[in-house]
Amino acid sequence: MKILVIEDEPDIRRNLEYNLSREGFSISTAASISEANTMLASTDYNLILLDLMLPDGSGLDLCKSIKSNSDTESIPIIFEKRISKNILRILSSAISGSSFARGSSFLKKKLNKKIFPKNINIID
Repeated sequence: MKILVIEDEPDIRRNLEYNLSREGFSISTAASISEANTMLASTDYNLILLDLMLPDGSGLDLCKSIKSNSDTESIPIIFEKRISKNILRILSSAISGSSFARGSSFLKKKLNKKIFPKNINIID
């Protein structure tokens, strides 16, 4: 399974890459929307882990772009952001009815390293 991690914070990006690689996943990383777009144009991914706030734009805007492109619309996207449960519920309900939300969910940045990779296998 090929996973694209789009995260601008180097420590979080490296942590995700390290832990998911140890579980046998093929990981690519991008620190910005422009870098992610380049990678998406050249490689087929099975899953995207996407930060909501990136240095060159919004993760939500990138999600809309991915979901409106016939080449990438079927890739599941998991948003990762350090946010409260209330904000998570609001964001989830705000996009749940929209066309770009198919195959998208949210994941808090404080990850349980033992549980998270097992949940990725459910998506596979």
